[in-house]
Amino acid sequence: MNAVKSAIDAGGAAGTLEILAGTTVLAVETLAYPCGTVSGPTLTFGSTPLTTTVSASGTATTGRIKDSAGNVVVDGLTVGTSSANINLASVSLVQNQVLTINSATITHS
Repeated sequence: MNAVKSAIDAGGAAGTLEILAGTTVLAVETLAYPCGTVSGPTLTFGSTPLTTTVSASGTATTGRIKDSAGNVVVDGLTVGTSSANINLASVSLVQNQVLTINSATITHS
């Protein structure tokens, strides 16, 4: 996970977490810089909660993490209301809605 953390922070500024509906970006959360801390196989993102405004309406299906230069570091994250990589209160997002992520981790199994 240290390599993932280093890749997210490689752009020299904060990376982003994008929430998507297919190929449409619904929301972009700016991560902390550095993005978090690693303990064993787990990267815990810092500076939570993360809050942003939803930029487009849709049903969230996937997520990805980019470095500050826009390079995809982690792709294909699942989005749901439970047992997903990214768990939201609802996957139905509405433009101009405030989206808050209270905590975030990635664990390599």
